[in-house]
Amino acid sequence: MGARDKYRVRTPSKANAPGTWDSTLVEVFRQCDLGELERVCAYERDYVMFQTFEPFRQGKRELALISHHYTRTAVLDLVSGAVIAEETEGPQGGGFCPVGFLCAGLVGRARRFDHPGKRILGRPYGVARR
Repeated sequence: MGARDKYRVRTPSKANAPGTWDSTLVEVFRQCDLGELERVCAYERDYVMFQTFEPFRQGKRELALISHHYTRTAVLDLVSGAVIAEETEGPQGGGFCPVGFLCAGLVGRARRFDHPGKRILGRPYGVARR
């Protein structure tokens, strides 16, 4: 079972102060062999979820790209549930809001993508897997 198939998230909204956007409470679950879900961890994202949870394998490690702050990306260890790396906070108003992640080299049989016009998994650049 691939990392994308093995992990699930539940993402209920959390209301904040009036006049501010809602946060998202993210619960991460691992699907076990018999289909039952085992809770790995939880974190709060300070914006809507979009598609900001992307599990992947690096060697034997199971990790996920996440964004619990709307302008920063982090790496979550899916065994311990701990954030092991995170972008530093830039200047006020800096950064961008990630709306989705794709670990192209770790999904299926992705080809090299260092030349303009090449395709990844049969799709043009920037077209995410649905």
